[in-house]
Amino acid sequence: MHSKTKTAAVALASILGAGSSLLAQQKGQYGNGGTTQLGIPRRLVPFYSSHAIGVQSNLIVPAKGLYFYFKYEPEYLARSTTQGRTFVFGGSWNLRFPKEQAPKP
Repeated sequence: MHSKTKTAAVALASILGAGSSLLAQQKGQYGNGGTTQLGIPRRLVPFYSSHAIGVQSNLIVPAKGLYFYFKYEPEYLARSTTQGRTFVFGGSWNLRFPKEQAPKP
């Protein structure tokens, strides 16, 4: 006999991080390319970067086909961009359509 276990709900929490940077030639007073005061080629120096660390929580209710999540990420380091906070809320509801049973011989 095979028994199926029904899970009422599952709650998850995690720590996450994000980072992004963009390397490109900077134009303007220094022209295209050149070097920094430390002798590093400008094409290797990010002119945009952002880093964040935060938390995410998920709530899954398999019996109802529900999934909800929340994410919060404050940026602790931002260069050439605004430093801010990210809030994300979301969810999904899975509709279940029973499979047709094959006719019994």
